[in-house]
Amino acid sequence: MTQNIIIVIPGTTGSTLFDPAGNEVWTTEVFKNLQEAASLLEQTDLTVGSISAAYTPLITALATKSGTSIPPIYVTSNSTYDPNPFPTTTEDVVVGFGYDWRQNNNTSAQSLATLLSVLFSTYSANTPKFWIVAHSMGGLISRYVWESGLAASQNFAGITPNLITLGTPHLGAPLALAAITDEIPSLILALIGIPGTQIQEFVDDTAYPSTFELLPPPGYNFITDVNKTSITYSVFDPTIISALESGYGVGAADFTAPEGFFSKLSQNPTIWTNNLYLIWGNDLDTTIAYNYDGTQPVGQQLSRPGTINLKGDMVVPYWSASFSTWTHGEAGNTYVAAFVDHINLPKNPGVQNQVTSWIYP
Repeated sequence: MTQNIIIVIPGTTGSTLFDPAGNEVWTTEVFKNLQEAASLLEQTDLTVGSISAAYTPLITALATKSGTSIPPIYVTSNSTYDPNPFPTTTEDVVVGFGYDWRQNNNTSAQSLATLLSVLFSTYSANTPKFWIVAHSMGGLISRYVWESGLAASQNFAGITPNLITLGTPHLGAPLALAAITDEIPSLILALIGIPGTQIQEFVDDTAYPSTFELLPPPGYNFITDVNKTSITYSVFDPTIISALESGYGVGAADFTAPEGFFSKLSQNPTIWTNNLYLIWGNDLDTTIAYNYDGTQPVGQQLSRPGTINLKGDMVVPYWSASFSTWTHGEAGNTYVAAFVDHINLPKNPGVQNQVTSWIYP
């Protein structure tokens, strides 16, 4: 039988973070001190602990379905792989990969490439199938490894894995702008559990640009000028950047890393032909657009429309998670999780069943 090497990659906030004293800052200390969440997360000496327990049900489902006797193995972007944590085996191996979700996604992609290199050198003699199961931002990080050319310089060059994405914002999430302007809907704030002002303060820190890398990419015009409805903008348009700079504590430098990241990702990549599997939530109220009104005072020129749009998983629109611009898929490589919200996609039994059925048909 073919050996399967399965890597589970979380989305943003999906890995624990520890301070040098060994205290779990994310999530424990943050939720003890909600009004200090931003300053706690902005500490520069935090290190990654492990993939969040929220992914344990998915990892357990994969390990159980595989029938492997090898327990799931957890590594992080800090791992040196010395000694090698992966056993010599021909059985399936399930790996949980934690990373510092605050940093540039391309930095996380480099850490993922290191993990893949170790796995390839350990198991390539078995000619295994490589699978990546990635939630949300983890899917963008995974794509970057191959679409940026990073994989070409690795020992696994020429190998493209099967990539299963769960609610990945392949075309961005307008809700990321709401985090910047402090307009995250109250229901989502209740699910997150952190005050919107603290989220806004944290995401405005140029040292941690990952939230900006969840915005719809340059050229994707989702912002409408309410005074000239025929005019729409990308968030990278100078008009919008100017409004953000003057009224929301955002600088032009905040857009440098995202532009570099997006420049490496295609909106219709051929590299994933027939080996990209897409899962998305739907039928829940989701931010799909934004308004701009240049006649309003500074700090009030951007606003989230109040209309209800049942077109996503509350965070990512269905057209983004379903990668609507991608035309190289195969019938049967998609799954819609109706009424499942973004946070709960990895924990949903229907999603887990679909993921395992693709790997173990």
